[in-house]
Amino acid sequence: YGLPYVLKDNINTANLPTTGGTPALRNWIPPKDAEITKRINQANGVLFGKVNMHELAYGITSNNATFGPVRNPYDRTKIPGGSSGGTAAAIAAGIVPFGMGSDTGGSCRIPAALCGCVGFRPSVDRYVRTGVIPISHTQDTPGPLGRTVDDVILLDRACMQDNKQRARQSLKGLRLGIPREHYYQNLDPALEEVINKGLGKLSDAGVELLEVSITNVRQL
Repeated sequence: YGLPYVLKDNINTANLPTTGGTPALRNWIPPKDAEITKRINQANGVLFGKVNMHELAYGITSNNATFGPVRNPYDRTKIPGGSSGGTAAAIAAGIVPFGMGSDTGGSCRIPAALCGCVGFRPSVDRYVRTGVIPISHTQDTPGPLGRTVDDVILLDRACMQDNKQRARQSLKGLRLGIPREHYYQNLDPALEEVINKGLGKLSDAGVELLEVSITNVRQL
């Protein structure tokens, strides 16, 4: 319906530069849109702009030496996370309802957590990855961020290679391991409450929660 969105600046656009956050590509305009850009535009998304990022998506702060640091809109003295910090900051600031980032090792999820929005890392090849400046050809994937889970679901359906809607799957019988060592040490009580509420919802949905021990997690 003409909803505005932003793109992380490592996703190709035929009419705008795609810098990857690096000075080497400052003036590079790709010959065509990334497949993910094309799909969102075909779903009547309106590209509001390209947003800043950690250089070549290799970092979690989005402090960019060439194009300037991305600031957290809730506290401009703080980082927004990265590498998709610009996407998360634009959503958190209320500029757009959603946007695309990319994720290799947390680059959608970390800025979503630090900016108070929703980030989703899809399985590799859930979306066509052509036209996205890569870090890892086996682990990279574009990923949506939004104000709410419903916003992310809407964008996900536009981006999927197979976007047929499927019936909701039951979680009954799914087993989920909960490691307490390391992850719960020095955990903020408010965050622990949020985690426990989430686990409670999973349990109510039929998931079997299992306490597990990963004793050497610090060495993994």
